[in-house]
Amino acid sequence: SLNADPQEEKVIVVLDSGIWISGFHFGGIPLAALDQAFIYDHIAICEEIITEVSTIMVSKFGWTERHVHSALRSYLAGAKHVTMKGDLTGVRRDPKDDILFECAVRAKAESSSPATRTFWKSANIGAFVSSPLGNT
Repeated sequence: SLNADPQEEKVIVVLDSGIWISGFHFGGIPLAALDQAFIYDHIAICEEIITEVSTIMVSKFGWTERHVHSALRSYLAGAKHVTMKGDLTGVRRDPKDDILFECAVRAKAESSSPATRTFWKSANIGAFVSSPLGNT
């Protein structure tokens, strides 16, 4: 099951653009991960990830910009919007992961409680999670 313990403190979660794209277009585990982050955790995102999601959804899957932004709007209503500086490059093996990594660092999404780490590992998806919100 993808449900975390609702008694556990919320953590900051930065989700890879592929999770957003797969969740919106295909559903399944990626959509469950989006729901998990929205319901039990606190989503952090940057404009660069939003732009990548929108560009791919429109160019590869034929979504309209309006449809993409409508889908994002509900998940991002209470999200932490992170301003990127572009100065954390070459940290990850795949340069495309630098944006996700920088967003996670700027959002203070670095480590998590054991139960939350177990959830995100068992979901086998790309996400950074943080310590409980009260401790960041």
